[in-house]
Amino acid sequence: MTISDRGTLASIVRDGDYISFTADKGGVSVQYSPTAAAFAPIIGAFAAKHGRVKYLGATEAADLLKNRSTGAEEALIRAIEGCPDTKKATEATKILNALVSYASSGYEIPPIWDGRLTDFHKEVLYPAAGLRNDGHLVRNMNKVAAMTPAVEVTKLEREYYVRVDWAMLAAEDPEETGRLLG
Repeated sequence: MTISDRGTLASIVRDGDYISFTADKGGVSVQYSPTAAAFAPIIGAFAAKHGRVKYLGATEAADLLKNRSTGAEEALIRAIEGCPDTKKATEATKILNALVSYASSGYEIPPIWDGRLTDFHKEVLYPAAGLRNDGHLVRNMNKVAAMTPAVEVTKLEREYYVRVDWAMLAAEDPEETGRLLG
């Protein structure tokens, strides 16, 4: 059972725990007492704050525990407080998502892009993602290159060059690279 500093109660409910939800004019109140044995089966999870309750069934709670073994109750707290549970998409992630959608869009594109970063920005990045060519572009492209082997960034003298294998990029699985799609 976790009580956040913002007044939210969250817990994973096991078989044998005492839990009672009561509804009245002020919203829903929760009475909870963790009386189950340590390894009792999971029957649900809940988070409650100011008359609002979010309850998960047994399968949802089990999935939550499987995916977030150490932070399951914190994820419940974030859900009831309206905070997104996913990480915010970074500029590098946005670039990678734009490149993947561009690669898999069906446009007639050469199989491999190999050229200057400024030309790549003009022809691909700006039309696909609307990103400006600023001081962060090189750093973000280096992050993209670290996320996938389909993108390479090199510096020759004072100029940056980009090599993109479109077929490899279109075939990538978003789960493997940790991208946020959507």
